[in-house]
Amino acid sequence: MSGEKAMIVAPTVIESASLASVLLPNSGIASRIAYNIEFPDYNGEEMHQIFLYMCKKAGRICPPEVSAKMQEILLSEYKFRGKNFGNARDVRNIYEKLVKAQKSRIASTSLAGKEPMSLEEMMTFSLEDTKGIEQKKLEVEVLSR
Repeated sequence: MSGEKAMIVAPTVIESASLASVLLPNSGIASRIAYNIEFPDYNGEEMHQIFLYMCKKAGRICPPEVSAKMQEILLSEYKFRGKNFGNARDVRNIYEKLVKAQKSRIASTSLAGKEPMSLEEMMTFSLEDTKGIEQKKLEVEVLSR
């Protein structure tokens, strides 16, 4: 192995906006980066499709009115995205908030002494579950104006 250069692969993730500030001070770094792969942001509709896929994968039921509300929320999320926008990570976080709200709704229904829900009812999202998410998006929209 004498005389051969060792090859080291070191994946590096640098946000596009910050790339120039990392590479300009040291031109030697730029010459060592062989590939630059750009990962564009998902748009609002693509985020909605990711959300629906997550629902399907988890066996959750998303009725049309809930799907429409989530599409509205995700389009707003994309429209008002900030510097730390996380694409699918943001969709997952919103999905997890929706599941948490759904569980709270189911628990409060149970504690209120109402008739037990069927498995299908427990797996079905309600517009009520979107209220906390919707409120947050409205606050962001108002502050952005």
